[in-house]
Amino acid sequence: MARSERAVRAGGADGVSSRMLIVDTDVHEYFKGFEALLPYLAPAWRRPISEWGFSRIDVGFPYTSGLVRWTWETRREWRPRDYGDLGSDLEVMSRNLFDELGITVAITNNLQVQVSFMRGSHEFGIALASAYNDQLIERWLDREPRLRGSIVISLDDPARAAREIDRVGPHPQIVQVALPTVVDQELGDPRYRPIWEAMLRQRLVLGLHHGYGTRTVLGYPRQHIEWKALAPSQAMMSQLASLIFNGVFDAYPEFKVVAMEAGFTWLPYFMSRLDQQYVSLRDQVPWVRRKPSDHLREHVLLTTQPMEFLTARQFMNLIDEIGSDGMIAFSSDYPHYDADMVSEALPHGVPESTRAKVMGLNAVRVYPKLGVEVAS
Repeated sequence: MARSERAVRAGGADGVSSRMLIVDTDVHEYFKGFEALLPYLAPAWRRPISEWGFSRIDVGFPYTSGLVRWTWETRREWRPRDYGDLGSDLEVMSRNLFDELGITVAITNNLQVQVSFMRGSHEFGIALASAYNDQLIERWLDREPRLRGSIVISLDDPARAAREIDRVGPHPQIVQVALPTVVDQELGDPRYRPIWEAMLRQRLVLGLHHGYGTRTVLGYPRQHIEWKALAPSQAMMSQLASLIFNGVFDAYPEFKVVAMEAGFTWLPYFMSRLDQQYVSLRDQVPWVRRKPSDHLREHVLLTTQPMEFLTARQFMNLIDEIGSDGMIAFSSDYPHYDADMVSEALPHGVPESTRAKVMGLNAVRVYPKLGVEVAS
């Protein structure tokens, strides 16, 4: 039986202590169509939506079957009261996450406004991002204190993106800047440093999550299953390597990245491969002053969903290979059909100290503004 079909139990079930801090690092909230952003847009930017029929950021994603599954194969109790888009009902989301699953704090990450995939109409994309950020605060964060939010920016104009971060970043529940794992530009490029500096001014984390525009090294493969299996991890490895070898982590010691929904069992190979190349070619990147594996352990957090089916021994062997139990954090991927339950996120038999770190403490360490007190 798939994890998403197993019985949901509140805290106290299957090795999850009812007193355990649980931080969900990847929850998806959805606004009800782009019309919902109209009140937050200047009149000049309303026409593409109200008159021209703009309804989604189209990047040519070929796998429509995945969208159907999101709608029809999720749990009945997660569906909005009006049968609209999943994740669009705050009351239902709050009941599901906090009352039924026992989650302490949930970090939202919207997938509808990944404007950095846009290859034109950049000014419109920037306006969409600002409108989304305003409605996120008004309609979600200000109404639910247990939610934390991720703001959206466009990579097209780093200076304007930095101003947007400084505009909305001071909100106490904004903890992250969310970007899609783009595959046509390197995030390590120095031109993006004004964005990273604005993030650090506001004590925010960079969240990376795949989207429709994320491709494999072969582009969009012939089958959706190939894309699902390969695109998120291939893109994530490429962008993490870019951040390392272009000196972002050396330049900004407090810079943190949360790599969402890309898996993590590839970490031992990735760390070993980068370290080996660093030994051979470090003279080409004199600004990188630490081994790549050390940078990854210090700066990067990877989320659990979707996690391969591992035994407790396999999971702990992986922890031993990467040299840290501080690099992995719980995520549910709520409300999608393949979401992971709190009680099933980790193999049974994982030591309590490691379980506590993955389920909440690692996120508290990485997110400076999470606002969660940890009992000593």
